[in-house]
Amino acid sequence: MFDIISFFVGDKSIEINGTAFPLGELTTQTLNITKPEFSEMYHLAESAFETIYKNKTPPSKEEWNDCNNKFIKLERMMFRYRLLALIKDNRQVLYETQSYVSQLSILDDNEKYEMCESEEALRKMTLEYSEYVDEWAENSFQRDTDDTEVKDIPRELLIFPGDVQEKWDFYCNYCSKYLHVLYDIAWFGNTIHNFIDHYLSALKKLNSDNYAAALYDFLYGEMADKLVANPVQGSGLYSRTDPILIEYIPRETIKCSGKYKIYTSYQVKRLQTLLKTDFYCALEAGYIIRKCEYCGRCFLLKKAYHTKYCDNPAPDNPKYTCAQLGYRKRGIKETVPDNPKAQSLKRCLTRIEKDCSRNAITAEEKELLSNTARDMYYRATRASGITNEEFETSLASENLYSKCGVKRKTKRRGRPKSTD
Repeated sequence: MFDIISFFVGDKSIEINGTAFPLGELTTQTLNITKPEFSEMYHLAESAFETIYKNKTPPSKEEWNDCNNKFIKLERMMFRYRLLALIKDNRQVLYETQSYVSQLSILDDNEKYEMCESEEALRKMTLEYSEYVDEWAENSFQRDTDDTEVKDIPRELLIFPGDVQEKWDFYCNYCSKYLHVLYDIAWFGNTIHNFIDHYLSALKKLNSDNYAAALYDFLYGEMADKLVANPVQGSGLYSRTDPILIEYIPRETIKCSGKYKIYTSYQVKRLQTLLKTDFYCALEAGYIIRKCEYCGRCFLLKKAYHTKYCDNPAPDNPKYTCAQLGYRKRGIKETVPDNPKAQSLKRCLTRIEKDCSRNAITAEEKELLSNTARDMYYRATRASGITNEEFETSLASENLYSKCGVKRKTKRRGRPKSTD
């Protein structure tokens, strides 16, 4: 699956393998893995591991092939989730195993073979890579293969350059990472769901200071043993400390933009560490994750709203968003302070009013802009698929004024020229 996960954090975003996400978005996606989906993956992993648990030596050809097919199916299920697909390394151990097992006539032939100089070098690099993972050194080795097919690799070099027993040992260690990923998803998910339900949702004033204070109470308060996945209760292991390698790198925020920020580069060994970094940094940036009272899914808010519903398509009626159906079916109406789109409209109308009072626009232009903004709000609240962020961007002055063909009249600034 992976040995080390590398990612960048900076400019209120997290970047993995060249793909950037707003802080908190990867956490939100992970929290939205449903119990039936997770249960299906976990039971498949447990079934595959039965073969590994009971075999310290290579099993029969049929048994190994059956075990490997389960891991391939598990991998495909896991890669439906963007984050899990991004953190996978380039090695194709499962598909090399498929090719290797199909070539075996008998699997108990554990005879040693003589390797040439290049094969010995490859074996040495592989062993050094394993030591690097354990000791956090500075060597790495990845075999470059296609996603679902194995290139022309000699049979002796498939999986691991060694005999059958060595290949089996390497294979078992590699596959254990799939189970570790599922453990981290469960432990992190259970813990953060409790934090959102019992702490974040109870906050009256939403800001980064209150988020940090709530997190402190959650992790170190009297209820921590019950709400944080811990080994004492057997509910998991939400680790208190995490080994991390950090490097600070100045780089462009957008390629060729000429704008630079100092990004933090992380190397971690566990998915849980990545998710905690993403979630904690999101809280520090003022972002919050809430649960929709209509569909129950988590959604990311970049502004401090007490909104009750998400703006994603409703599961039972995708033509409408949860926000559109919430009041109609639940009878729970959002007030203006709780409604992100209503707040965006309010700020827009305030800006237009100020421009008119400063004579930057005429009364007729003010009327045109205000009516256009209200029409856009009406459509945004009734059409599915328009997010709060997209709606706010559409109401930004440069976009709205351009849409209506209005240009601000600017006055000269500064001290008037001397007549002397």
